[in-house]
Amino acid sequence: VDDAVAKLHGTTLHDRPLNVSRSAPPKNKRDKKAAKRALEQPEYCVVFLKQLPKLDGELSTCQPRMEELIRKRFSACGEIKAVRLTLDKKGKLKNFGYVEFYKPDAVKKAIKLSGSQLDEANPFKRPILVLKSAPPKKETINKKKILNPLSKAVKRRKGKSA
Repeated sequence: VDDAVAKLHGTTLHDRPLNVSRSAPPKNKRDKKAAKRALEQPEYCVVFLKQLPKLDGELSTCQPRMEELIRKRFSACGEIKAVRLTLDKKGKLKNFGYVEFYKPDAVKKAIKLSGSQLDEANPFKRPILVLKSAPPKKETINKKKILNPLSKAVKRRKGKSA
C-alpha cells in the first residue's frame, strides 16, 4: 500500500493532480469524535423527584405551592435552573417531577435528600425519593407515528366509498 501511495501521489489524472495518502481506520476517527463531543457536552444536572405529596385544591394554587416547597427544600443543594411538575390527563398534579440545577455538585447534594420529607415543618405521609435523571435519548423516528395519520386517512376514505 505504501508503494502505491508513493507511486501515485503527485501524478495527474484527466489533467488534475492526484493527492494520494494513507487513510486512518474510520473506527478510530469515530472514537476521537465521540470523546471530543463528550468533553464538549455539559453534564446533565437534573434530578427526578418521586412520591411527591398530593396537595388539595385547584391546580392554580397547588402547582405554585408545590413548586415553592420544592424550591425551598432543594435551594440548599445549589442554584435551581428550573422545576418541572407533571400533570395527568385531567390537569391534576402527578406525584413526580424534575429539578434542574446549574452545577453537577448540586445533583449529588440533592440525591442525599432522598428519603426525607419535602416540608420538614409539615411532614407528609411518605418521604420523597430523589434520583439522578437520565438525559433524554436522541429522538428516533417511530414508523408507527409516521404511518398512523396515513392509515387513518385511508380508513376514512374506505368508509366513505362503501
